[in-house]
Amino acid sequence: MIDPDDGSQFMFDSGDDRCFQGDIRKWLRFANTLRLRCALRISNADPETARTQGEAALLNDYGLMQSNADNMRTVPKYAPVAQGGTDDGGSENIYCLMCFDWAMGAVMTKDLSNAYNGQSAVLDARCEVLWWRPSPYEDILLDRESANTYNGMRVGDPEIHETNATQYYSVIRKLNGADQKQLDPNHWFSYAREIVWLGYSESLFLRAEAALRSWNGADGTAEELFKAGIRASFDYYGVSAQAEIISTA
Repeated sequence: MIDPDDGSQFMFDSGDDRCFQGDIRKWLRFANTLRLRCALRISNADPETARTQGEAALLNDYGLMQSNADNMRTVPKYAPVAQGGTDDGGSENIYCLMCFDWAMGAVMTKDLSNAYNGQSAVLDARCEVLWWRPSPYEDILLDRESANTYNGMRVGDPEIHETNATQYYSVIRKLNGADQKQLDPNHWFSYAREIVWLGYSESLFLRAEAALRSWNGADGTAEELFKAGIRASFDYYGVSAQAEIISTA
């Protein structure tokens, strides 16, 4: 077993670790969370192996992710040093590059917009910071929106490559203006924004699914864990005031 207090192995300089800055305990919690995710992915095909591996992750001494501070993330080198970057170029947030520099390729999916528009009487507050409503590109650059609702693209729709895609689909809500090193809570994406690959909220949803399957170590009911996952996601995006409304709707 890895001993995070053993300085003779598995140690590296914090500057060489762009995810957890050399914190081995965060790496161990991430590994357990990833193991649980993989176990649940095979739970229908091989329930016995899935349960064995899932419970091994849930009951591991180092546990799963504990908070949003444990999010597996990478900060672009473009970001200022104070934000975890190196204040360099050539490593901007990939979603911003895809959406506004590479034919506007980062848009909401149709499944997501159907959920936002049709499955709740309350607008998900994350929409307001993550997505633009369909609008002409020139208007979006001026922080103006034309539509009242969000609209996603059917997966595989070739029209996404057209330059007028923003008129039909919700593209990521990118910070406009020259200073892309800012982090604006009302325009979530900028060239300096971190990318989360596996987050604390997902770890709670994974535990909720494990609880549904009666796996040992889930530590809570499926409902409790699912609602906690919703609150964790809202908290990460800075809109936690609405989390309780959504989780109880």
